[in-house]
Amino acid sequence: MILPDVNVLVYAHREDADRHAEFRSWLEHVLRGPAAYGLSDLVLSGFLRIVTHPKIFERPTPIAEAMAFVT
Repeated sequence: MILPDVNVLVYAHREDADRHAEFRSWLEHVLRGPAAYGLSDLVLSGFLRIVTHPKIFERPTPIAEAMAFVT
């Protein structure tokens, strides 16, 4: 089972993140692949806390957009 870390989700989601394309490609490959994958509640809450935080990103992700990315 593949369980991505919160940083993988942040980098895959945020186009302004370093190595965004690399992480986005990896995540899309996992989602389309045959291996089982999952997201823990801790990773989900960390992802939402980070990408929506205005002190971390000049333009934080709206909560609805962040939720859509992980559902």
